[in-house]
Amino acid sequence: MNRHLVATAAAAAVSVVSFTVAAGRVSAHTESDFAAVPAGSKTTLTLRPTHGCGESPTVEVRIRAPFEDAIAERVEGWTEHAEPDDEGNTIVSWTGGELPPDEAGAFPITFRVPDEVGELLVFPAIQHCANDEELAWIDGDPESEYPAPRILVLDADAEPAASLEDVAEDAPGRDQLTAILDLDNPDGSVPDGSVPDGSVPATTG
Repeated sequence: MNRHLVATAAAAAVSVVSFTVAAGRVSAHTESDFAAVPAGSKTTLTLRPTHGCGESPTVEVRIRAPFEDAIAERVEGWTEHAEPDDEGNTIVSWTGGELPPDEAGAFPITFRVPDEVGELLVFPAIQHCANDEELAWIDGDPESEYPAPRILVLDADAEPAASLEDVAEDAPGRDQLTAILDLDNPDGSVPDGSVPDGSVPATTG
């Protein structure tokens, strides 16, 4: 089964920033897709699950944003939630709806991009299905079957980058867009219904 997830972000009022993760590869190749956004920009990140668990519909979506004050935007037919944890993150979620297994969904969160240039923002996400199965997009390997979506923070004056190739060679943290990250629960488990830490500081320049 071809499993993939699309995370879309809008930086500032006019720039559409999207990031696509596909099974076995990182894909950000369409003209409007972006893998990096400027520091300080107001951004809306949209998780776009494209299928459920086999024939079972998605009934809950959770994303861990690696900063405080993220806002879960309204999705028709769902109830949105946003709750800070004790580690400076925000757990955003949508419940009470049902996304058919053969339809793509759109679950947006809005936030201000942190000022730490070179920081890699990782957004572990969980789809919970009606049959009690879960699809956990929390793997730190961007070429895995279920990679955690990631976005690099660029200098505030930089333009959003459409793909890795569009990120300047000397941009702080650039190598992290393809690096294997040591995220919590690397085996993909999600204990206590939580999503692992999603903020990874820059280690390369």
